[in-house]
This record gives sequence, structure tokens and C-alpha cells, in this order.
Amino acid sequence: MTRDEFITRHPEFETADPDQVNAQLAAAERSTPANVWGDKQGDGISWLAAHMLALSPSGMNARKISPERISKTIYWHRRKELEREVAGGPWVF
Repeated sequence: MTRDEFITRHPEFETADPDQVNAQLAAAERSTPANVWGDKQGDGISWLAAHMLALSPSGMNARKISPERISKTIYWHRRKELEREVAGGPWVF
């Protein structure tokens, strides 16, 4: 996923440092292997990178949901939903 694709999905990060966005996209990609995520890999990368950016000092303007010990953002919750979808085991049609 490119920075431009990411910003199209998450325009709230348009003013974030491009190098930081690219670094978080790369980190998110390493945690979202294509052989597991399939055609949802881009979605998984996008939501995880947004979560990591929202927790960074430059992402303080992003909304957070709950002030728990480990902050959980709206992006984190969506990523977890996708993880359940892709790791749900065999599908029966």
C-alpha cells in the first residue's frame, strides 16, 4: 500500500510526516502477511498503520475510543474485526 492510497482511506493523516506514514505502513505490512490475509491484506495494513500513527505523538488528533492501559483506537477495533474474519478457519460454501 502506498502513502497516497493510505491517505485516500484515512485523510485525517494527510498532515502526518510522510516518512512516518511510510514507516508505519512498512511495519503494518510485516504484520499482515499476504498468505494469511489474501485480498484483505490492504485493509489490514491500512487499519494497523492508522492505529500505530494515532498512538504516535504526531497522530494525537486521531480519535481514541478507550483510555485503557494499552490505548485502543477506532482503527484497532476495525483491525481486530478483520483479523477475526481472515483467521476464522475454513469456510464452508
